[in-house]
Amino acid sequence: MIEQAMALGSLEGMSVENAIKKIKNEVEDQVLQTALLFNLNADCSLQVNLQAIYENQEHIYGFPELDQTYEGRCLMLNGAESFQREILDDAKFYK
Repeated sequence: MIEQAMALGSLEGMSVENAIKKIKNEVEDQVLQTALLFNLNADCSLQVNLQAIYENQEHIYGFPELDQTYEGRCLMLNGAESFQREILDDAKFYK
């Protein structure tokens, strides 16, 4: 799917309305459409670096097979502008 997103070319310099139309007309997959639209800046640049994702996808996708369980502490990151609920309010993450 990343190749399909890259085939759009640059959207910069377009009006937001035209960029949205181009994404909706040229990207068939609804999930990919939504992801691109959520990452579209006001100047029609994308917040994500598609080229970097494409070049490094073998390092990004999947999860290594593990034969043990990690029982230690870990940190969870939440973006400053994330739409997800506040993690501090979710008691199941704390013992």
